[in-house]
Amino acid sequence: MESKRTKMETSCFDLLPVELQQIIFGHCHPKQRREIALVCTNWAETLQSFAEDYQLHLHDCYLHRDIEPVSLFFNSRRKYRYLKLGENITSHHQLLTTAFLSHLGENVQCLDVSQAMKLINASEFHLMFPQLRKLTIRKLGDLYENCPETLEHVHVQQLSIMEKTEDMERLRKIKNLKFLTAERVQIKGGLDALVLIAAQFATISTKIFSLDEKLKEYLESVQSLENVYFKCTTNFINNPTILFEEVTELYFKRPPSSYNNLNLFPNLKVLHILWDRDIASLSSCFFMHEKIICPTVEELKMENIKERNCMACFRFMIDCFPNLKSLYLLNTVFGNDNFKHICFKLPQLKKLELESNELEPLNLVTNDQPEYLLSNLTQLESLSLPLIDVTFMLAQWPRMEKLKKVVFGSTIQFHPKFAINTPNLEYFGISYNGGTGLRLSTTNMPNLRVLKANCDLSMEESCRSIIENCQKLQIFETCTPNAKFIHELNLFEKISSLRKIVNDEREFTRRDFINLENYVKRHYIEYEDLGEYKSKVAPYTLDELSDQEDSDDIGRSFAF
Repeated sequence: MESKRTKMETSCFDLLPVELQQIIFGHCHPKQRREIALVCTNWAETLQSFAEDYQLHLHDCYLHRDIEPVSLFFNSRRKYRYLKLGENITSHHQLLTTAFLSHLGENVQCLDVSQAMKLINASEFHLMFPQLRKLTIRKLGDLYENCPETLEHVHVQQLSIMEKTEDMERLRKIKNLKFLTAERVQIKGGLDALVLIAAQFATISTKIFSLDEKLKEYLESVQSLENVYFKCTTNFINNPTILFEEVTELYFKRPPSSYNNLNLFPNLKVLHILWDRDIASLSSCFFMHEKIICPTVEELKMENIKERNCMACFRFMIDCFPNLKSLYLLNTVFGNDNFKHICFKLPQLKKLELESNELEPLNLVTNDQPEYLLSNLTQLESLSLPLIDVTFMLAQWPRMEKLKKVVFGSTIQFHPKFAINTPNLEYFGISYNGGTGLRLSTTNMPNLRVLKANCDLSMEESCRSIIENCQKLQIFETCTPNAKFIHELNLFEKISSLRKIVNDEREFTRRDFINLENYVKRHYIEYEDLGEYKSKVAPYTLDELSDQEDSDDIGRSFAF
């Protein structure tokens, strides 16, 4: 019987070499790999090699041993390989934070702390992440003094042509460091200017990199160097020279004098251009009617175009970037003809943001030419139209299964057809509701994680609808002055994933819900408004709180 059981437990797949198993698993989607990792121990161990499948992004959470996420992850045996610590992470105690991150960091190979440097105890950093290979920080000065010996790659979000020598010395102390890369590189007006600044403030600086002469000549021909940022694939160790083919992203703080020769950058993926908000345009042109094909560019962002609305320029611009996946046109006066051209020419778009109040919403979803409609953007995942009223547009909304995020200007009525035709929506935002509460039907929004709209929280029906249908909700922002606080308490009680509620300017977090007494007294919330949650707070009156505050003020005055 024992030998028979052994034969049953050993499958033909397990007899394959591990390398071949990994090739087969590589054809699966990350979500599928996470599911099949539960089949058996052998498969789980083999799938550990797919580091990108084991990612964790923490933000907007309160670390407390008895609540999520701490209570959940302390009991989990999942070995996370990539950890990103975001904004608004607060802790019950620093020792708990260290213990929690040490537990998560045992197998972490990639760590991003660019938004949460102060969360980690610097002296214990190398002990908390013993297998760390890649570290992402905001600037070079944020680099920890003690780094694990396994560290090979430091990625800096902001890097300049010269950095403080003391920061470079700290970098050189890392024994096995092989790569130094950056998110955004700034030339800052040239090397001479930086040497002068360094001398003025008595700081010693080291040159990080230099520009290829042809690259420098091109950049200076289209814009002054102080207005140019870029991202490149160069490893900055050993003072490299940056070449055209190493530049992947370009940022112009002022529009270039010409768009010709952009195809000199064979690997350019992202192009951002910013116009001066305060300077009125003398012409409606903004792209100089230049047409040069840049097939590698996948993201284009233009800000403050304002009344520069030449349709010929627009067509040239769209035709120059035939493979765009992300398009952001901010502070413009583009209209329906521009939108139709986008739908017709760029059906592969995944992200679209058009900041203009000249659009006629109904014509974006209904006309006699379907190739010019919103429905032609079948790959769209994120759509932002923050300056238009979509009230009459929602009833005609097309089927868009890949759409995960929408932001609209306003609406006075929500149509359920929109939710039905966007079954995978995770982010729903309304910029302005005119001060009225929106009766939002969340029946068909089971995947909603972020809700930013003036839902009518004065009604128990709205609160119950969110609780029943949005169990994955994490952030809820509204602006309803007559909202009942008891409904906010019920949302936190019934939705374990909820991290934050923002009502007008008042923020209510999971930490506040746990420390309820301090919160309600700090915000002068009536004791009677707590309803069934009165048992968590000692009785008080608002007059008592006022008297207490006055006595505290007097005490501080005498102390002074």
